[in-house]
This record gives sequence, C-alpha cells and structure tokens, in this order.
Amino acid sequence: MNDDKFYNQVAEEIQAKKMLPGLWTRAFAEAGGNTERARALYIKLRVAQLTKTAKQESVRIRQIQSETKRKQMLAKIRQIIFSLFTVVCGFLAFSCIIGVGVTIFAPDPGQSFADRIGMRFFAGFIGVGFIGATLFCLKRAQRK
Repeated sequence: MNDDKFYNQVAEEIQAKKMLPGLWTRAFAEAGGNTERARALYIKLRVAQLTKTAKQESVRIRQIQSETKRKQMLAKIRQIIFSLFTVVCGFLAFSCIIGVGVTIFAPDPGQSFADRIGMRFFAGFIGVGFIGATLFCLKRAQRK
C-alpha cells in the first residue's frame, strides 16, 4: 500500500495544528520531551495508524462484497427452485384437471354415481390446491 497519501494527510494535520492529542502526548513522552523527536515519532505513529485503518476498511469492504455475492447466489438458487416447483405444481394441477375430465366424459361403468362425484370433487380440490401452489411458486420465482 502506498503511504504517500498518509504522509500528506499527517503533514496537513501538523500544519493546521490538528494533531490527535493522545497520540501527540504519547509521541512527546516517548521522545523524552524533545519536540523535534516527538514530531518525527508522531508522524511515524500516525502514518501507521492510518495504514492500519485503511487495511481494516479494505478487509471490511471485501467482506461486504463477499456477503453481497453470497446473497445474490442464494437468491438465484431460490429462484431456480421456485421455478422448478412452479413447473411441477402446474403439471400436477393439469393432471388433476384431466382426471376430473376423464371421470366426467369417460366414467367407469363399475363405479357408482356417488363414487364418481366424490372422485371429481377430490381431484378438483387437489387440482385447485396445485393451481394455488403453482401461482405461489410463480410469484416467488419472479422475485428479485
């Protein structure tokens, strides 16, 4: 990492007399009260502090980017899964509706009228359930 920008920032802080009081006190104490040595030590400590902060920020940004990519991938997987469920539920709904049609137009002669009506209601009820599931999955698959 290029430290020149940090040295420039520290130079501006010193010129504007906007040094960090705690860091200046530490540098002054470690320099044994020598102002010039304290100034040099302050520059060294402050640049190290700024470098460390920049590295931490860089790591944090990479983590955020990684988390964003992970969320995008999970959203894509979720979309694929709901798309598959949409197809399956649609097929099952279609099959139930065909089953109702078959019991209406080609009844089994061995079944009583009550059995045929019961089968129609049951198949129709299941078909409506699958239609609802199809619509639900379709809406979920279209979400971003």
